[in-house]
Amino acid sequence: MDSVKKILVQNPVIFSLAISTLREKMCVLSRRFGEDAAKSIVVGCPNVVNLGDANVQQKLDVLTNFFGTDDEVKNVLMRQPTLLAYAAERLKGRLNILDGLDMVDKIAWTISLTEEKWDAWYVQQSNE
Repeated sequence: MDSVKKILVQNPVIFSLAISTLREKMCVLSRRFGEDAAKSIVVGCPNVVNLGDANVQQKLDVLTNFFGTDDEVKNVLMRQPTLLAYAAERLKGRLNILDGLDMVDKIAWTISLTEEKWDAWYVQQSNE
């Protein structure tokens, strides 16, 4: 019940969505990661149900390009499901830079940094 409460509090717009839309989003995530992981992703990032399928797919493709397999993407999303709330270009840009620093595993917490904090963090990492 806590999961349902969290979804409703964080994403009250969910009440306006058709059941078929919710079911479709769950199917997209379930086919790729399994039902339990899909539920965890939606609970961790309820806004994912508001996103179009193409939008979600684009982000999943970006993550797969960097992490290689659906299992690796699933592991990343289980730790940080809110990655799906960020723009695909932001994900791609930050992953490219992190890849160059050999720090792709840092995406879970660096994605939320403001541009100013990201730039400061990047300069610090580049100087080390």
